[in-house]
Amino acid sequence: MIDGGVEQCRYPLGSMRTTVSWKADVFADVDEMRRADDHVDDLSLGRVVDMLRADLAAKGVETDPPEDPFHDDAWVSAIATTYRTQPPRI
Repeated sequence: MIDGGVEQCRYPLGSMRTTVSWKADVFADVDEMRRADDHVDDLSLGRVVDMLRADLAAKGVETDPPEDPFHDDAWVSAIATTYRTQPPRI
């Protein structure tokens, strides 16, 4: 391993493993690809808040529209309480 042009350590080639992660966007057709490229279906913060408020209401949790969804304590509490998940058991 070289950092700033200085060898920091050396490992035998056989002891090294390389991992390659490849990701791709796959579309059903050209129209779907164009919607993604043109960002037609992107979610705005306002749309996400509207969707969450509708889901909360369906669950019987009434909320006021938050002025700032990231810093409105009542909103954050409603989201955290309603969508709480338990940690996995190990």
